[in-house]
Amino acid sequence: LFQGVAGAISMHPEIRGLIRIRLVVVTAPWIRDLAEKSGIDDILELPGFVSHTKSVNYMLSSDVLVLILFREEGGASAVPGKLYEYFAAKRPILGLVCRGKTRDILEDSGTARICEPSDVHAIRDTILEFFNEWKSEMLNKISIRDGFLEQYNRTEQARVLSQNMEQLLT
Repeated sequence: LFQGVAGAISMHPEIRGLIRIRLVVVTAPWIRDLAEKSGIDDILELPGFVSHTKSVNYMLSSDVLVLILFREEGGASAVPGKLYEYFAAKRPILGLVCRGKTRDILEDSGTARICEPSDVHAIRDTILEFFNEWKSEMLNKISIRDGFLEQYNRTEQARVLSQNMEQLLT
């Protein structure tokens, strides 16, 4: 991510004054070190652990949400809970995710642009696409495929679980 952002800035220096990366995670010193090595520590915000309400407010005030999931972290089978909050925020998503369930869901949503987590050039190019859409005021004009979110609401999930349980019992 950092190298992709640095690459986008090197191609279009005006981006530096307009972009911020806010990582709302429990942070470690190496994150700031990586940002410094990439030359983007001046645009990095690390609020650390925040309340759920504040986290949601950050999502809603963002232009693009980033989801990073590596295979080494269980990325092929893991589906983070925040993914569904990202969908509810109705913001474009930059998915830096390996092949697996999360990637399948992102592709199905129609709201994400997906890059391999280590493909710096694809990440850079996607950031530039987002930037150009932002400049033309088209960035947040996304629409989630009809019926997509409904399949993940609790009522629907309970219905599907009930059907599955009934099938197992018969």
